[in-house]
Amino acid sequence: MTSHPEFNERNTGTEVAILATGVSLKGIGAATAFAFASQSPSLLILASRTRSKLEAVEAEIGKRFPDTGVELRATNGLYLDDCQISDPCEYAKDAVAAERPWKLSEEIVGEKFGLEG
Repeated sequence: MTSHPEFNERNTGTEVAILATGVSLKGIGAATAFAFASQSPSLLILASRTRSKLEAVEAEIGKRFPDTGVELRATNGLYLDDCQISDPCEYAKDAVAAERPWKLSEEIVGEKFGLEG
C-alpha cells in the first residue's frame, strides 16, 4: 500500500524519486539506499545529518549503480507533511511527549542513546 494509488505493483520504480534517510555505510539507511538504487529510480535522495556519511554512500552507489542519479541532503530537524517540508503541528512541538518514545526504547533495550540536547 502506498500513499498514492497511482504507484502500485505495476510500477518499476524508474518513474519515482526516492528519499532514504539516516544513511551511513554500515547502517540500515545505506542498505535501503542500495536496494533502491539497484532498481534505477529516476532520482535517489540521500539524507543524513553528517555530510561525510552521505558522500561515502553516494560514492558506493556510484560504483555499484552508476546509472542511478543521487542527490545529497545534509540536514536535520525537518518536519514533513505528505512528503512536503512544513511547519510542525502543535503536538509535534511537545518536548515531553517527544521524549517518551526515546525513554521507553532505552528501557526496552537496556541502553542509553545519548540524545540529550
